Amino acid sequence: MTDISKYLTESRGVYELYDNNFPLFEQISIHEIRFISHGFDILIIFDLAQFPSKVPKKWTLYNTIQIELLAIETKDLIFNSWVGLKPSDLIIVKNSDCLHVKLIGDDEFFSFRANFLSISKISAYKNDLIKNN
Repeated sequence: MTDISKYLTESRGVYELYDNNFPLFEQISIHEIRFISHGFDILIIFDLAQFPSKVPKKWTLYNTIQIELLAIETKDLIFNSWVGLKPSDLIIVKNSDCLHVKLIGDDEFFSFRANFLSISKISAYKNDLIKNN
């Protein structure tokens, strides 16, 4: 997969958290897909598959990084299915006029186009489903 950080605004925090190597958005666990009230923005909340080697001191007891990705001015929504916490890949492709966003998993497909993508929140938590952490 290609580095998608160049398509995201406010991605610097994630970039720095992963020691200047932007993580792949592969095998992520989707928690929520929220349609913002005015209908043109979408918020996707997901866990990254990999945890950084160095984290802020307040996160040392945690084992999972959660990202909130805000898609602004969306259109052309396709939503075939969604199974929940099954791993998915988040793919972002730059087209001539917008960004094409796809969530692809074994039993799911979700796709839309957006004018802008922004990381609106980065957090960490203790995920009890992950062993040995």
